[in-house]
Amino acid sequence: MRLPLGLVIEEVAGEIVVTGALPGYGAVGQAAEGDVVRGLTAWAPVLAGSPMWQQVTSGTPLGTRQLKRVLFSADGATFGDVRGAIASHRADAGGDGYATLIVERVREEGEPAGAVSPSQRPSLEPLGAVLARDLRLPAGGDAAAAGVDQRTWAERAGALLGGSGDEDDEGGPGGESRR
Repeated sequence: MRLPLGLVIEEVAGEIVVTGALPGYGAVGQAAEGDVVRGLTAWAPVLAGSPMWQQVTSGTPLGTRQLKRVLFSADGATFGDVRGAIASHRADAGGDGYATLIVERVREEGEPAGAVSPSQRPSLEPLGAVLARDLRLPAGGDAAAAGVDQRTWAERAGALLGGSGDEDDEGGPGGESRR
């Protein structure tokens, strides 16, 4: 969902519950009253650039801190935690302006599984549009100064779809070609 969400949430009995969505915002038609938020994406600094086995066996942190999209579990989280996870998607906080929420929706007795009213059906974004948004460089300005990966879109797509992103097809670190 595009930010701002306009999602009205409350902490009820230890769960984050949707109580509404404000008209004209990203959550309209996506979330319904009574939905329980079970998880969502968030942007958080993590150590990157070093394989996990090196992280585990070294005893000391390896790699560099980078801002990455992570999955945040809302089970047992407070209102402030969930609000912070949503806010991490803001562009000024390093996010991309899009949040993904995992919700549990109660259905009425006798209602078939998966039955959703047309107003509650999520509008799906085409995969090509998602990839284009995720792979684009910032318009104008120095990409290196913005902390953007300098690989071509094709190299980044290959790393995203086919591997860890730490090596290119020929085994070079960080997408560097050995040609």
